[in-house]
Amino acid sequence: MRISNVAGPLAAAAVAGGLLAGCGSKTTTSPASTPPPPPVRSAPANPPQQHNQADVVFLQNMILHHAQAIAMSQMARNQATSPQMKDLATRIETEQTPQTQQMSDLLTTWGTPVPVTPAA
Repeated sequence: MRISNVAGPLAAAAVAGGLLAGCGSKTTTSPASTPPPPPVRSAPANPPQQHNQADVVFLQNMILHHAQAIAMSQMARNQATSPQMKDLATRIETEQTPQTQQMSDLLTTWGTPVPVTPAA
């Protein structure tokens, strides 16, 4: 048998053995003196309404973004000929209208300005 015929399979076996050695089941345990982790606290049912300027700007921009999507959806619903396009436009308007209201309500709760959007 030639050395070149043996070298390939031997190299493959060495690589496979190395990979399998890393998959052992040996686990390490922490010393007995390590205290258990503290219990996980669940979030309060009604967390305080904390926000920062980034939150306000995000909501204000998302309201404008949703208003544009709703306006385009109304145009598509009225002008499209494809039933799939009309369905998509209806779904976009149906989903984003309450989201826009929710974002506006949150800004109002925070006492921050709600952007004025064009009437549909």
